[in-house]
Amino acid sequence: MQQGGGVDPRGGAYSDKRVVAEKLARVGIGPAAPINAFVDSLRKARPSSSVPYVDPDCGGVEARVLMLFQDPGPMAAQPKGSGMLSISNDDPSAKTLCQVLAEAAIPWSEVVPWNAIPWYTGGANSAADKLQGLLTLGPLTALLPRLCVVVTFGGTAAQSWHRAVAQVPELSCYTHISTLHPGVGGLTNGYRQKAPVGRTQLLRDLVEARSLLT
Repeated sequence: MQQGGGVDPRGGAYSDKRVVAEKLARVGIGPAAPINAFVDSLRKARPSSSVPYVDPDCGGVEARVLMLFQDPGPMAAQPKGSGMLSISNDDPSAKTLCQVLAEAAIPWSEVVPWNAIPWYTGGANSAADKLQGLLTLGPLTALLPRLCVVVTFGGTAAQSWHRAVAQVPELSCYTHISTLHPGVGGLTNGYRQKAPVGRTQLLRDLVEARSLLT
């Protein structure tokens, strides 16, 4: 990812620890700062949990697209990962998403990533995690005055968004696009389809999201 909001199709920049340190130093600066202040509040409320920041080079509070995933992967959580939600994380899902966003012509400056369960659980998501994560979506969207499209990646993220809309009807003002998770399992739909088919669907859905920004 390139500073200033461009999408770097190479991905995986966080394999370089210097890049991680430089970005972590800027999480409280620029459009992402209010969201990362919200992350700080979640960290204080859950001191034993790893809650990743959003990448300081994403759209932050100026984003028009919210990308909602299920939960942070290990390469987003510290100490193993970057400690940030980013398309440049050192994992295949981030690399695929980085490439598809570039193909869909969605600038990183238009996007903010989030998770239905914002803290790292290692995939062991309890009912309490899902409920407590759901409660973050209202405060998060309140920080996004330009938001117009919510793209959910995978079934859990879509279900969480539907539950949030049911609880807070005002959230229905945003266009919702449900698509596949960019991970191998998401693109292959449990291996019932080939990954290129899933990737094509993912790209199609992101192109639709892009069309709503014009």
